[in-house]
Amino acid sequence: MAPNFSDDLPAPSGVKRFHTVHFTVASMQGGGRSGFADVSFYTPDNQDNYVTCLSPQGVVDLTSNLLSIVASMPTRPKIPVVSLGGKLQGEMTYGPTTKTYFGQNYDISVIQALGVLTIRANIIDNALIDLLCAITGLEHAIATAQYYATTNMKARLDSIKAVLEPSGIGGIKAEKILNAIDKTQSAANRRNDIVHARWSVRKGKFRAEIYTPARKKKISELTVTETFVIGICEAYYVAFTLIIAATQAIEQSRKAAFRAS
Repeated sequence: MAPNFSDDLPAPSGVKRFHTVHFTVASMQGGGRSGFADVSFYTPDNQDNYVTCLSPQGVVDLTSNLLSIVASMPTRPKIPVVSLGGKLQGEMTYGPTTKTYFGQNYDISVIQALGVLTIRANIIDNALIDLLCAITGLEHAIATAQYYATTNMKARLDSIKAVLEPSGIGGIKAEKILNAIDKTQSAANRRNDIVHARWSVRKGKFRAEIYTPARKKKISELTVTETFVIGICEAYYVAFTLIIAATQAIEQSRKAAFRAS
C-alpha cells in the first residue's frame, strides 16, 4: 500500500497507527450502554481490523474534531447518503392506514395479513408431521427430523407421498391424503409467488412482479392487497383442515382394527 503522510509521524506511547479504507459506526441503546458508539475500522491488504467503543463524551469530541477538520478543508468532501433500511421503489402515501418502518410507509392491513400468512404457513408444518407419523408409525421426534431434513415444501410433500403406498393405506383414505397434499402445494405455490416476487409501490398500492423460480422470466404482475393475502391464508386453512381430517381417519381406522383384533 502507498505510504500515508502520517506514517512518519511519531506515535504516542500506547498508540498503534493503522491504515483504514472504511469504517462504520453503530449506536447502542439500552442495557446501560445508551449513547455509546461501536466503531469498526476496516483495513486493506488482509490486515487486522479494529473495533472500539466510544463513550457519549468520546462521540461528542470525535464529532467536534471531525467537523472542525472538514470545515478547514479548501474543498469539502461530499458525504454520500446511504439508506441502510432498503426501500421499495415508489412511495406509499402517508395516512391513518399506514405505519412507518425503516423510513418508508406501509399499508397496515397488508402487513397484518402477511403476518397471518406467516402463522398459517407455520401451523401447517406441524399438521404435516402428524400426518407423516400416522402414515408411517414413526415417533414424533423422528418424523420431525425427517420432515425438516429438507427446506423445500415440494420435497417434503413428495416424501409423504412416497411413503403412502408402502404403508398399505389405500381407498378413500389415500385419496383424502393426496387431496390434502395437493391443496397444501397449491397454497405454498401462491405464497412463494409473493414472498419471492419483486416488490414495488405504484399509486399507493403494493405491486409484485412474479418470476420463474430461477428469476429469468416474469410470469405476471399483481396488486397485493389485504384481500389477496387473506385468500392465500384461507387456502392454507383449507389445506390444514384436510390434513387433520386425513390424519384422524388413519388413526381411527387403526384403532378400530386394533379393537377388532
